[in-house]
Amino acid sequence: MTCRYPSEDSKHVFYDYPFARQTWALANLPSAVWNSWPGGLEEWLLLIRQGLDHDEFNMFVVVCWMMWKHRNALVMENKSSTPLEVVNSARSFLMDFQKCIVRTTHPGQPSEMAWSPPKQGLIKINFDASISKNLGGVGIGVVARDHERRILDWRTATVLGITAPEHDEAITARTAVEFANQMDWRSCVIEGDCLQAIQKIRATKEDSSSTGAIISDIHVFTTDFVSVLYSHVKRSTNRAAHCLAQVAFSLQEEGVLPSQFVIFLGWIPI
Repeated sequence: MTCRYPSEDSKHVFYDYPFARQTWALANLPSAVWNSWPGGLEEWLLLIRQGLDHDEFNMFVVVCWMMWKHRNALVMENKSSTPLEVVNSARSFLMDFQKCIVRTTHPGQPSEMAWSPPKQGLIKINFDASISKNLGGVGIGVVARDHERRILDWRTATVLGITAPEHDEAITARTAVEFANQMDWRSCVIEGDCLQAIQKIRATKEDSSSTGAIISDIHVFTTDFVSVLYSHVKRSTNRAAHCLAQVAFSLQEEGVLPSQFVIFLGWIPI
């Protein structure tokens, strides 16, 4: 069980506490993961990145994420998991995510269908909604990148209940602009693959429908933005957000990582 003393830091959560050591042993990763802590979290991540292959590093990042979720659930909700449950959750998530990547990857896809970065000074935030009829809800995926294609941050969430696709996509677009507000990004491109939702957001005519109320929220959230553009793209250029939306229900809560991990999310497809 993770302890809750006030001085708990990254080294304690991910490296030297017995729960973390047991988790790493069960993850079946090379011993480099727990043999050395060079001084800080980012230094440790860089060291581990150099010592693991692509698949191993993917597993490493997701195990860290699941340990972070375990820590938050314990501290905030008094819910505990075992090291084996943490590792199994990581493996399950990776399997789901890799299946999604395979489904959304099309060999021979022309270059003009690839995701394009924003102009310098802008943040591009891609969003997508994935309907799960079995679970009776909508998965939300949002990912932010800059002009150098760097992933700055991302979010997943779930909403119970299913409505019209444009309504669900409008909710997801609202999540994207809320995300931008929280991160204090004031010059953004908000990009999605639902044309109806993008058209409604761009429209100047008042919409009295339930979707219109969500669109109104979006405009309120962006009142203080310096620049905001709404862009429609094809699904093939929106793969990262789509994959996150599809696995949102696997996470069972909003997906957030400690900020130092964001630059290492190489398994999110462009």
